[in-house]
Amino acid sequence: MPRSPALMLLSMALMYCMPIGNAAELDAAERDAVVIAFYQYWNAYSGGQYRESADLMCSADLVGLRSGLLPIFKRLSTSKEADAKKLADVFFQGVAPTKRDELNEREVLVQMMNFVATLNPDMAHVIRNSRPTITELSVESGDKSLVTLQYKLSMQGAPEASFQQLRNTEDGWCLVPPESPADITARLKRLFKM
Repeated sequence: MPRSPALMLLSMALMYCMPIGNAAELDAAERDAVVIAFYQYWNAYSGGQYRESADLMCSADLVGLRSGLLPIFKRLSTSKEADAKKLADVFFQGVAPTKRDELNEREVLVQMMNFVATLNPDMAHVIRNSRPTITELSVESGDKSLVTLQYKLSMQGAPEASFQQLRNTEDGWCLVPPESPADITARLKRLFKM
């Protein structure tokens, strides 16, 4: 009998997952939904499927990404410096110049994920070959709408601890970006000396 994609993901998650503690406020179905959302994201992101991984991010937490990043890369595209133009070309890869202003928040996130992977293929390769192990799940809000998932990531044999927050929305569990759009914009402005 064929298994549903959600059950297959949960089975895979449990293979990599240590017992989840500290989430007594969530019932089993909610914990499973959080774990499934995390592994769906991880599988898409580590597999280079950035559109799918962006679709699993919380919409409300992406607001400002478009208005912050597009001006930076449009400015780089008109720079007199060849290296700056190359960076803009990498960011806008696959997007016609006449369509750049039409990118929405998620599409800008996809472009940014592709940009980072293109500029750092070694990191993309390491992520593609890594496997997260969930170590703890804790509820961060009284209404159970925000949880923090602690995990260890085996990267080139050395485990690294990290975390991911997830928010429960009317569309289900989604991932909270690790950096706000304002922080990403500020970091890139510093990097590009703008």
